[in-house]
Amino acid sequence: MRITYPSFILMNEKGKSFRVARKEAKFRTRGVTACDYDADGDIDVYTSNYRLQPNQLWQNDGKGAFVDVANVAGVLATSPGFNGGHSIGSAWGDFDSDGNFDLFAGNFAHVDSRGDQPKSRFYRNLGKRLGFKFEDKGTCGVFYQESYATPSVGDFNNDGKLDLFFTTVYATASFGKKNYPVLFQNDGKFVFADATPGSGLEQLPSTYQAAWADFDRNGKLDLAAGGKVFANQGTGGNWLGVRLQGDGKKVNRSAIGAQVRIRASGTVLTRQVEAGTGEGNQNDLTLHFGLGGVRGKVDLEVLWPDGKTQIVRRVEANRFIDIRR
Repeated sequence: MRITYPSFILMNEKGKSFRVARKEAKFRTRGVTACDYDADGDIDVYTSNYRLQPNQLWQNDGKGAFVDVANVAGVLATSPGFNGGHSIGSAWGDFDSDGNFDLFAGNFAHVDSRGDQPKSRFYRNLGKRLGFKFEDKGTCGVFYQESYATPSVGDFNNDGKLDLFFTTVYATASFGKKNYPVLFQNDGKFVFADATPGSGLEQLPSTYQAAWADFDRNGKLDLAAGGKVFANQGTGGNWLGVRLQGDGKKVNRSAIGAQVRIRASGTVLTRQVEAGTGEGNQNDLTLHFGLGGVRGKVDLEVLWPDGKTQIVRRVEANRFIDIRR
């Protein structure tokens, strides 16, 4: 007997009830992340599925209906019919600072008698001109470990580029191989390097926990993982913390789904307010921008989840600001 675990997209009916907008009984979903990746003012959903099952990208039509476009968009992450290998968690982020949200799919993958299963990979969002399809960039320096699980992204060194923390869920994987969570540093060109040595995150235990937050409000992202909170001891880079608040009517109070962009020094720094990342984790709702060497004041472009755009001009760096819809 094959056991299925149905997943649902539930639409809130004016705070009084929920209705099923989409039911998927075929696939067993491990992780759910959401992002308005096509910048049309409504939030889309990416699901990470278990074994034999390709991932799904549910595109929102803005009217309460969702269509799976993963195959067309090029973000399956695993191939139908493949003997095992599956995504546990995923994370959205603008990894190349071009203003479009890219996607990282974190794959648990065996390399043994079951085959050489699909590895974790980055998908670059090609933007509006190319129909918001994705380019498969491959592993981009995320070296192989069998039991990768929860990815979470944040600019830990304030250089303006989103880095990746990636957990493992087996302390000892196949063939007695030790697996440890890894901190990967982004050089901005879809090349990631292991920044774990000397970081204080060496040889963490297996865990699904991975979430970023500036808990001491000193302008540097701290990390929760493995049942501990790690305080960031870095010293470099300017920064900006942005807290958004909806009106509770057109935009939810927490502003989930809102995006903020900062254009500076030929790049576009993009962040979103998200309620979930990886498998069952949540970063701080305050958006953190590492500004690197950017000096002076910057302009912010806010795309609210109702499709409205707001410009906030001449914001000073190295501070927290609140923006209300």
